[in-house]
Amino acid sequence: MEAAHIATPKKGPVTAKAPRADSIRPVSQRQTQKVTRSGQGSTLVCVITGVCNNDHSAIIGRIRDGLPAASVQMLEEAYATTRAEMVKCLSMSIATLRRRQKEGYLHVDESDRVVRLARIKDLALEMMQGDDAAAVEWLQTPHDLLQGEAPMYYASTEMGARDVEDLIGRIRHGVFS
Repeated sequence: MEAAHIATPKKGPVTAKAPRADSIRPVSQRQTQKVTRSGQGSTLVCVITGVCNNDHSAIIGRIRDGLPAASVQMLEEAYATTRAEMVKCLSMSIATLRRRQKEGYLHVDESDRVVRLARIKDLALEMMQGDDAAAVEWLQTPHDLLQGEAPMYYASTEMGARDVEDLIGRIRHGVFS
């Protein structure tokens, strides 16, 4: 039997560059409300990053450039939570968030955590068939399968977020083991 061809990376310099932070268009309050209130239209990840076609490379580029500091407020609104609770979920302090607001942009690791929580919210909203209130309630309710923590807090680490995503997938597919 002949070996299948495996794709290999091209050699040479990488020519594609991530978009510059100043090329990221700010997201309006109206766009955020469109997602969080109606449960339809753009995903929260799309609203926060400005990338609406699920293009992971473009989303990664936006994360690397640093998301606007206002994206934390968008998460607060989407999760119907306080700033103190949101910075806890993002593993930030309020003082750090204030500094980022003065600078205008989040650092890469902070941007990554924002997108992670936006993705979790999108999945919960999808699981609840667009019912935003039900999704928020589920995200804020402690679950035994998550060591008694609410999904929004449990997802504060990458591994925790994977567990929350897995739980959402099992619930959506009726697998309760």
